[in-house]
Amino acid sequence: MAFDAHKNLAIGTVVTAPSPPTTGTSVTVGAGEGARFPAVPFNGTVWAADMAPDPTTAEVWRCTARAGDVLTLVRAQEGTTARAIVAGDLIAATITAKSLTDIESGVNFPLIQTPGELIFTGAGVIRTDDTAGADAQYLHLTGSGAVGRGAYINLMGKDYPGQANEMQLVSTTAGVGGIKFQLAGAAGKMHPSGGFSWGGTTDPGAGNLSVQGNVVLSGAAGAIHASTPDGGDLNSISLGGGGAAAPSRGGYALIYGNESGGVNGGKFVIGAGESAANGTIDFYTAPGYSLRGRIHASGGFSWGGTTDPGAGAFAVGASLTAGQNFVAVYPGSITMSTAVATATNLQLFYTPSGFAGYIQTTGTTTAYGTTSDARLKTPLGRHTDPEVLRRTVIHDFVWKTDGTPGRGVFAQEAQLVAPFAVSVGTDDVDAEGRLTKPWGVDYSKYVPDLITGWQSHDGELTQHQAELAKLRADVAVLITRLAWPPARSVDRPPSVYQRIRAAMARWFPAWITP
Repeated sequence: MAFDAHKNLAIGTVVTAPSPPTTGTSVTVGAGEGARFPAVPFNGTVWAADMAPDPTTAEVWRCTARAGDVLTLVRAQEGTTARAIVAGDLIAATITAKSLTDIESGVNFPLIQTPGELIFTGAGVIRTDDTAGADAQYLHLTGSGAVGRGAYINLMGKDYPGQANEMQLVSTTAGVGGIKFQLAGAAGKMHPSGGFSWGGTTDPGAGNLSVQGNVVLSGAAGAIHASTPDGGDLNSISLGGGGAAAPSRGGYALIYGNESGGVNGGKFVIGAGESAANGTIDFYTAPGYSLRGRIHASGGFSWGGTTDPGAGAFAVGASLTAGQNFVAVYPGSITMSTAVATATNLQLFYTPSGFAGYIQTTGTTTAYGTTSDARLKTPLGRHTDPEVLRRTVIHDFVWKTDGTPGRGVFAQEAQLVAPFAVSVGTDDVDAEGRLTKPWGVDYSKYVPDLITGWQSHDGELTQHQAELAKLRADVAVLITRLAWPPARSVDRPPSVYQRIRAAMARWFPAWITP
């Protein structure tokens, strides 16, 4: 709390008394007299103009607001009794007991302002004392002004090398004492053990540094060195994360460079100076810090094992899985090549049951094959029903992504007809509103039904061709017979036969036998 403001000869005459006189809080002084009073808040006295102030004729009040010549008062302050204030009373900002007790208490003395230096001669000590058990005194230095300005303690020694430039915190009790750095919250602490914690106050132990945040190294050096005498080789940097379970919690190392062309910009370097075979990067996971993978000194990388596959080789001990979320590298392709001119397997696919398929190249051609060994199948009979093809609906459409036209099935419809060819999706979307798992169709699964349909139609066509040939032969015989009617056809005039033959000749001209 700061001292109240003061002003000489801050006195006025009550023009408008408060209402009611003993409890009202608004007093108006003479015109222009309000400017005589200091800035609020401040204490003062009101008394009758025709008599000297004493406990029976005067009252101490506190002014909390001043608007022109109107004062707002808190009545009966500092042990006095409210009196009936009337027009004509004198009212003044006076020195009251509070003015003196504020000075005596020392509560307003953390700030010492001096235009130069504060010099202590003799012992040269700044001391704050309090009664035993309170231990609440402190030295508070504050600074203000432009950016880069502020308060500081500069310790300079010139005569005593043993303690020159030291800041000493001494305690007679073991384990007590420390230097605490306090900002908006607990920022850091030097502990009696010799440990230092930053971002918290938990003692990490003698010689340890605990940082609950980021360690930023700037400047030309920008390095963290951990070294021991030759033969120790036990130093390490350990990054640990804790707290509640969450995907983003844990320890990590972020290494990046901000300029191009630098030899070591954005690199993670592991060097070995004693043997060309030394120096690896190992990857561990729980439980028990299990070794999962290794980047070998040769340049090879193994995952799921530690056998060096050799320079430029990548060995996966189990499976290589591409999930729903991926990183697309322009132009978004995976390149597999071989210099061998003969048939070469570029990609082999396996399931828990064994080999499942391959991508194979021969010269300039590429073949895609899936396992179809009869020894791996249980026969259920020949498939002859073309119903899948009859019920499949083909649509013309336009892709919403780029507006290009297309033709094919809708997976949701195809699932009702050929579920074996459909990959069922979900309605889940990512942060940009895109489907993360849309429905899909494998058109290659329609091939067996296409073969069945062709065989069915081919069989029907062969049958129809035979029936048509027989019909042609029969019609040709009939036409021939119609051309030579029996002699005794008394009930059928010759003109009827002639008309039938002429009609059939028009219908089937290619079948007429000359």
